[in-house]
Amino acid sequence: MQRSQEDFVSLVRNFVAAHPLATLATVNPSGEPEAACVVVVLLDDHTLKLGFSTLEGIYRKYRYLKENPCVAIVFFGHENATVQYEGVATEVGQEGQVRDRLEDETQDDSGQFSRMPEARFFEVAPRWIRYSHFKDNQPPFDIEEWSF
Repeated sequence: MQRSQEDFVSLVRNFVAAHPLATLATVNPSGEPEAACVVVVLLDDHTLKLGFSTLEGIYRKYRYLKENPCVAIVFFGHENATVQYEGVATEVGQEGQVRDRLEDETQDDSGQFSRMPEARFFEVAPRWIRYSHFKDNQPPFDIEEWSF
């Protein structure tokens, strides 16, 4: 099934909004992979720009992102549905949309995590996204990808 880009963006937007816990993959300077579960928020409904946070000096992903900002993010849904997302992460300021959206999404009103001095925030612009749905593991499968 080939959707219009507008329909594909809508599908991915709704999927990500419903499944904010995802696996973020980075690589260390030697090229070895690292993956972690993170809460991801949608920052722009049209471009599918995403946001997430980490802690500098505590988690390895911060160091790795500074060396190589290319990331892969995988969202998991029900009935064998996934969104695979590849893009480039850019560190953004301590105050702003990423932190505000994460606080709203995680109900971190106290800022217990997001307002820690070590908290760092990133935006990710997509380069490539694939939606896959293997409902009941019976063909035809719904698999579609777009490059941006």
